[in-house]
Amino acid sequence: MVRHSVVRASSAILAMLALHVGIGPARADVMFGTSQSTGELFRFQVTQVGTPTLDRTLSTNLQLPAGLALSARNELFVTNLGGGPLGSGHVARFLDAAGSLTPNGTIANDQSRPGFSFSRPYDAGFRGDELFVSNFDSKVNRITFDGSGGPVSNGAMTDHLNVNPGTGRGLAISPSGDLFYATGLTSADSGFVQWTFDTAGNSHFAREFSFGIGTGVHDIEFAPWGELFAVDSSASTILRYVFDGAGNPVFNGSITGNGMNVPLGIAFSPWGELFVPSSRAALVSRFVFDPAGNATSNGTFTVPRPLTDILFAPAAVPEPSGLALCGSGLLGLLAVVLRGRCVRLME
Repeated sequence: MVRHSVVRASSAILAMLALHVGIGPARADVMFGTSQSTGELFRFQVTQVGTPTLDRTLSTNLQLPAGLALSARNELFVTNLGGGPLGSGHVARFLDAAGSLTPNGTIANDQSRPGFSFSRPYDAGFRGDELFVSNFDSKVNRITFDGSGGPVSNGAMTDHLNVNPGTGRGLAISPSGDLFYATGLTSADSGFVQWTFDTAGNSHFAREFSFGIGTGVHDIEFAPWGELFAVDSSASTILRYVFDGAGNPVFNGSITGNGMNVPLGIAFSPWGELFVPSSRAALVSRFVFDPAGNATSNGTFTVPRPLTDILFAPAAVPEPSGLALCGSGLLGLLAVVLRGRCVRLME
C-alpha cells in the first residue's frame, strides 16, 4: 500500500494544521479495503470523528485481492494473487477512485515481458507516475503508462532479493523517493531492501536491513513525518523505525493492542491518524499521536469482512491564509516535518 508520499505527507501536514487552528476537512475522505477471503473491494467514507460508512462494494476482476495503489490521476490499482501457483495473478484497475469507481480492465500476466511477469502479486505503489508491484517470488515489477493510459513494461527489479516462494511483501516509498521493500531475507528472517534512483530512473541497491523477528513482517509504510512503520503479523504488533544521519534504521518502539488481530496492512489517514486492519477479525484499529510522537489507541470500527490492505484517497483541505509555522507542541512537530524550518505555508 504505497501512496504518492510527498502528496500524502503534505495533505496530512495541512490537515493536522487545519485541525490545530479549528478548520475541519471540507468533506469525508475515502478509504479502500481489500478482502482476500471473499474477493471484494470496499470503499468507505471516513472522517476524523465518527464511524466510517461503507458506500461501495465491488468484485469485478478481483481474485484474491491484496495490495492497493492510487495514481496521481485518481485511478485505483489492486493486486490479485490469482488462483494458481507462482506465475499467476494480475492487477485490476478502477477509474475515478473517489467518485464513480469504474472498473477499467486489468494488467494481465505476461511471463515474456518482465514488467508484467507477475507471480502472485502482493503489494503495489507509485513513485511518480511509475507503478511498482511486489511478488511472492520477491521480484518487483516496474510499469509505466503511455499517453492513453496503457501499461508499458519497464522491467523488473531482482537485485539482492531472496527468491524463496512466499517471501515478497510490502512496498513503501520514502519521502526522498527511495523504494523500500519488505521481504524474506532468509528462510527464517525478514527485513527490507532499499533502492535509490538516479536521474534516469535506474535503481541502485542501497542497503539490506534485518528486522530480526522471523518472517512475520508484511506491509510497511512511512508516516507523514518520515518514520517507518512495519506490520509484524505474527505478533499483531506495529514496529517503528527512525533513521540516523547515515540513513540507517534505528528501532523506535512498537504499538500493540487495541484489537489488532493478525494485521497485514497499514495506512495513515490524510490527517495523520494510523489505521490498521485485522486479517482475522472484521475490524480496523485506530491510533493517534501526540506532539512527541507517542501513539494512543483511538478505538476500532467494524467492517464487512476481515481486510488484507487499506488505502486512503485524501479529500481537499481548506487552505488557511498567511499562517506561519513556528513554535512548540504540534506546530513544533510540523516544523520538524518541514526540516525544522519556520516557514509560511501560504500567502
